[in-house]
Amino acid sequence: MKVLFLFPILHLFVSLNSAFSQDTTVSRQQMYEDFDVLFEHIKTTNPYLDIKKELYSYSILDTIASFRAEIENCTSFRDFHFLTKKVMNTCLDGHAAMTTPVDYPPTELYLPLVYQQGEYRIKRSFTYRSVHFPAGSKLVAINGNPSIHEEVARQVPYRYLMRWDNALQQFYSELFFLSDFYIHQGHIRLDFEINNALLSTDFQFHEAVEFEASQNRNDPPRVDYLEAEKILYLRVPTMDWSARKFYRKEINKCAKGKEIEKVVIDVRNNYGGSSLVGRNIFRALLPSPMTFHIRLYGNDPTNISKKYKKMHGFDSHHPLDTLHELNDLQLYRYIDKKEAIQPYSNSIRHSGPIYILSNEHLYSAGGAILMFANHSATDRIFSIGTPTGWFLGEFSDPIHFTLPHSKLQFQIAPSMSLTDVRDRSNVMLDSYDTVIYPSISDYNNYYEQGGTLYAPDFLLKADPYFKPILGD
Repeated sequence: MKVLFLFPILHLFVSLNSAFSQDTTVSRQQMYEDFDVLFEHIKTTNPYLDIKKELYSYSILDTIASFRAEIENCTSFRDFHFLTKKVMNTCLDGHAAMTTPVDYPPTELYLPLVYQQGEYRIKRSFTYRSVHFPAGSKLVAINGNPSIHEEVARQVPYRYLMRWDNALQQFYSELFFLSDFYIHQGHIRLDFEINNALLSTDFQFHEAVEFEASQNRNDPPRVDYLEAEKILYLRVPTMDWSARKFYRKEINKCAKGKEIEKVVIDVRNNYGGSSLVGRNIFRALLPSPMTFHIRLYGNDPTNISKKYKKMHGFDSHHPLDTLHELNDLQLYRYIDKKEAIQPYSNSIRHSGPIYILSNEHLYSAGGAILMFANHSATDRIFSIGTPTGWFLGEFSDPIHFTLPHSKLQFQIAPSMSLTDVRDRSNVMLDSYDTVIYPSISDYNNYYEQGGTLYAPDFLLKADPYFKPILGD
């Protein structure tokens, strides 16, 4: 599994700094014109339309086209704003998004759910309106509907970043309850089952659930040496550009005079930043240059500006390429080249195994470092983690655009990664050498941590992701 930003970019899912007036006046005719402009941008720029239609049996363009009729029901600019948000959610792409702030109703509700192998369960006990919901409780109905996966699939246009279970061929999201559809209703009824008992409650979005008092925790970037195990452990909670020199310095400081048999790079819950942070970490570790092959493809690039193509190093000829892996898709070659990561002069030159730990909460440039496990020409870099359910891989910065009348702003990344794609089975690039599905007990151990998150004692005694490294 791999994610690579060719250039550092700001957080993709944060609203623009400037406030956007909901008092903007747009005529219905202008709404139609803006909708058509948005549709055309998606059609010509988004590279995933055909492959997702095949994998998901879900036509993104047909679904979006059907929303056009809803303009007749738009009585305000706010209505149109939410309609365009539905359009972007339907793209099912973290880098195809609205960047204009949306006027959401206040929402306090958060439910600690986990999706594993087709089931939703509560992963952390909580109390709501004096009713106790224990960890391990299984979701059995949504608003009275026992067909949970059908109900969740209907929320695709209303929930940003819906995931895909390729094994079971269904959409899922542990945050499905935060669908705009449910939020605008003000409540959602969920039925859970535990030990043959049924727990049913109407959850109000303006009310939070109560958790048992948790200990104060912190999760700073750090480098530790586990002496007995001879492991150098790197905790990388974000790809913060300001930390680009931190790891190089701390790796050298911590490793000096130490016998190191294994290196662990922990990027769990990493929400992104700059992929260069990950590259710099490897430059501080490698004994010799590491070469990998990047392949970025997309739609006909006619509408992409020359400035953008030059900045991102796209092939100036952009040939239509019939790849044997995806030979029926009309994809153009943007980048197809080898790159090398050169070790620093003061690299510790570690020649032993390197393990990269990840979980389902990995976003954007947070996963960039994982590409080395797949790209490595050696068999000494391994990935251990939980699938994210998203298309991952290397890609270029999103292209930003503004609709002519409403002035709503959006972004779409024009490229998709075909690096290491062998056939349709791994086109999502969301796989690991060792797959981990934490148990409810594992989650309980996680939430009971106090002080520094992923402290050595937790890693060695209670961390399911660390056990394969220890040989357990």
